[in-house]
Amino acid sequence: MNKSVNLICLFILTVVYTMSFVGCKEDPDEKPGPGFEVKPLPIIYITTEGGAIIDSKETYVKGTFRFEGLGQWDDIAETDFEIRGRGNTTWGAPKKPYRMRFPNSNHMSLFGLPAARNWVLLANYYDKSNLYNALGFELAKRLDMPFTNSFHFVELYLNGEWQGLYMVTEHLKGNVTVGDEDLFMELDNNMDEAYQFYSDLLELPVMICSPESQAGIDKARAVWSEIENKFYLPNILDTPPVLDSNNG
Repeated sequence: MNKSVNLICLFILTVVYTMSFVGCKEDPDEKPGPGFEVKPLPIIYITTEGGAIIDSKETYVKGTFRFEGLGQWDDIAETDFEIRGRGNTTWGAPKKPYRMRFPNSNHMSLFGLPAARNWVLLANYYDKSNLYNALGFELAKRLDMPFTNSFHFVELYLNGEWQGLYMVTEHLKGNVTVGDEDLFMELDNNMDEAYQFYSDLLELPVMICSPESQAGIDKARAVWSEIENKFYLPNILDTPPVLDSNNG
């Protein structure tokens, strides 16, 4: 109970703190208070081959990646990688979110996190405080929720031009364990993954993120079939949904 109360207080204080800055006029001569140290953010430099524009969520653009930790994190020398767009509504914003993919033979560790092939750059364009995602991730972490993303803020330079503040996080999806394998899937009306289906009973839009195969679809369909059959009466298609209290 105390933990829940503390988290609620943390949330309220964070919102109040954020609003106090959003509503204030910036004073260029104002200095940080005593004991407050302003540290520069790490920097990511991305250069695409031939200065190519990243204009697709499906097609990767080849390029190079370089990271300056500015003494806070280990630097990463220029290395080959690929990048494409990501997101749904956010992809239509002027400040674009991206997905980065490193070679299979050279998985990358950022900010001391486990090495991975895929990483995400969140633009947070519609969040002028740049804190909403960070707050959600931090609350989830403190509540000990599984599969909670880590996050770190960076400045991004794309082909030599400053793009602003971005958030680096892992490329993860919701996880359901099936036997000895992890099945990663997402409920999303956009249905823009290569492997997808609608569940048999409720016709839920399910996209398979991993494994990307027909076998993944078959396993996911079996999972949703079991869930729906446990929770709902067999005649759901003919009547409004009714929870079956006698079925587990």
